[in-house]
Amino acid sequence: MYAPPNSGNVAARTAVPVAATIACLACLLFLLAVTIVLALIPVYIPTKTATLSPDTRKSNDVTMYLNAGSTSSGRRKRQTTQWNTLIRSVGGKFGSYGNTLVENGIRKVLQGRKEFGSVTVSSVLVTVESSGRKKRLSLTKRQANTVFVLKALFNIIFDNTCGYACQLNAGPTFKSLLQNNLPSALSLTNVPIIDSSGGTTATISSIPITGVLYLTNIYPRSYPFAAPAARPTVSITTATTSTTTTTTTTAAP
Repeated sequence: MYAPPNSGNVAARTAVPVAATIACLACLLFLLAVTIVLALIPVYIPTKTATLSPDTRKSNDVTMYLNAGSTSSGRRKRQTTQWNTLIRSVGGKFGSYGNTLVENGIRKVLQGRKEFGSVTVSSVLVTVESSGRKKRLSLTKRQANTVFVLKALFNIIFDNTCGYACQLNAGPTFKSLLQNNLPSALSLTNVPIIDSSGGTTATISSIPITGVLYLTNIYPRSYPFAAPAARPTVSITTATTSTTTTTTTTAAP
C-alpha cells in the first residue's frame, strides 16, 4: 500500500543544504572583510622605518683647508694686531668652543638636506704658507705674504634613515655645498687657541674665512676608498723680514 512522504522529513532535507549555503556565504564574507581590513592597515598606521646604528651613519674622516686671509690685507692697526695674534698661534689648535663654531657653520650649510644628521669637528689646526707673491715694505726687502690656513678634521653624521647607497649619493652634494657656501656661513669670533697640553695661549677676536682651499671627498665610513692625494705641504714657519741699513758718507771740505 502506498504511503505518502512525511512532510517533516522533506523539510529537514531541504533545510540542511540551505543552512550550509548560508554558512559558506558567511565565511566568504568574513574572509573578504578580513582581507580588506588587513589591506587598509598600512594606510592608516605609520610604517616603522629601520634606524641605523651610529657607526653606520658616520662618514669617513674629512679634511678641509680654509683660507683665513693673508698679511697683505693687514694694513690697519686692528688688522695688524689680528695677524700678529694669528702668527703667534701658528701650530696651535682651536679650543672646544672654536670647534663648535666650525660645526655650526657646516650645519648651517647642510641642514636643508634630508640626508644630513649632524657633524663633529675633531680638530682645527692653525697653519701658514707662503702665497708666492711678494710685497714691498719701507726700509725692508720684499718678502712673501703670509697666508693663514686652518686645517679642519671632521665627520659627517648622516640622517638615521640614510643608508649606504644614500650616503654615497649625498657625499658629492655635501662637498659641493661646503665648497661654495661655507665661507659665508662661518662666524669665527673670540676663538680660543690651545697648545699641545690643552692650555689656552690666545683668544682671537675674529678670523675671516675667504674660501675653501681644499676638501677631501665625503664617503660612508665603510667605503673602501684609496687615500686622496695629499695637498701641497703647508709650512708651519712664518716669513721673516730682512732689513737693510742705509749709510750716508759726507766728503771732507
